[in-house]
Amino acid sequence: MGGLKSLIEKGRIWIKLSNKERSLFLQALVLLPLVALLLRVCGLQRTQAALMLWTEPTSSEPSKVQVPLIRATAQMVQSAAR
Repeated sequence: MGGLKSLIEKGRIWIKLSNKERSLFLQALVLLPLVALLLRVCGLQRTQAALMLWTEPTSSEPSKVQVPLIRATAQMVQSAAR
């Protein structure tokens, strides 16, 4: 019965998420295992090189607009990792 309560609570949390947060969560849910697999198969340096190909170059300081998105992304990654 405890598992059902946990599932219901997670469903309530999911409903409260915005579409952007849901998207970030699903991306993290898929990408975390993929990156873990890449690390095991290819090693750190090759994985970093592959990830750098997929990202856009940015300045070292995030803009004030990016900070909330960065925080939301970090929370979704933490949730997906659990």
